Amino acid sequence: MSKDSTFVLPSRLVALRRLLCAAALLLVASGLAAQAPGSTPYATLYKALEPALEVRRFDRLEARANVQSKHGLIRPEQIRMEIRSGRGIRRLKVEPNGDLDFPLDDQLLSENPLVVSNQPKGSLTLAVTIMLRPFPTLRVPYREISVALAQVRQVIAQDPNQAGVQVRGVEVNFPPGRNATLAVRGRSEQLLMADASGRVLLTDADEWQRPDVEVEFSEAPLRIIPYLDFTRTP
Repeated sequence: MSKDSTFVLPSRLVALRRLLCAAALLLVASGLAAQAPGSTPYATLYKALEPALEVRRFDRLEARANVQSKHGLIRPEQIRMEIRSGRGIRRLKVEPNGDLDFPLDDQLLSENPLVVSNQPKGSLTLAVTIMLRPFPTLRVPYREISVALAQVRQVIAQDPNQAGVQVRGVEVNFPPGRNATLAVRGRSEQLLMADASGRVLLTDADEWQRPDVEVEFSEAPLRIIPYLDFTRTP
C-alpha cells in the first residue's frame, strides 16, 4: 500500500471477527500533518467491508458498516465522507450511532475513486457488524431467533480461524434510558430489563426451543446482534 493511503487493510484472517462486532482499526499509513483531511482508495474500504457481501446469502442476517472517531469529542454525525467518482460526488450518510451507508458496488470498485473524509488521517475506525434482520412485529416465535443463530453458526463454521467461538444467544439493543424490556413466554415467563445503555442479553437455552415459546419486545429494538463467547478451550 502506498504511503498516501489513509488506512491499512486488516488481514483476511480477522474478517469474521470484524463481522462479529470486533472493530477493525483502519490505521494511518501516512506522515501527513495531523489536520490533513483523510482520503483512501475506494477499493481499500471495499476490501475491508467485503465480508458484508458474504452475509447476504443468509436470509435471517444482515451486515452493517459502522464508523467512529477515535477522538471522543467527535460525534459520528459530525463525520463527513464522500466518494469522488467520475459519475459525480456521492455523499455517504453517517447515522448518529455511526452506522454508515457504504455502497459495495462493482462499478465503483472497477473505477476505484477516492473516498474523502473531513476527519484527520488515521482518526477513524471502521467495523462491520453481523446482526439479525429486524422482525416485523414486537412478538416473535423464539424459533425465528433460533434459525438466525443457526445461520450465525454457519458463518463461524466457514472460518477455521474461529474454531471454538460459541454462539451463546443474542444481545438486544434498545434506545438507552427507556426502561425497555424483553419477555420470553412459554410454560414459564422470564422478563429481562434493559440496562442504562439499553442492552439486554438473552442466552440461548433448550427450554426456549419448544414451538409455543414467544419473545415479546416492549418496543422495536435498534438492533439484535449475536452474543458470542470467544473463549477457546484446549
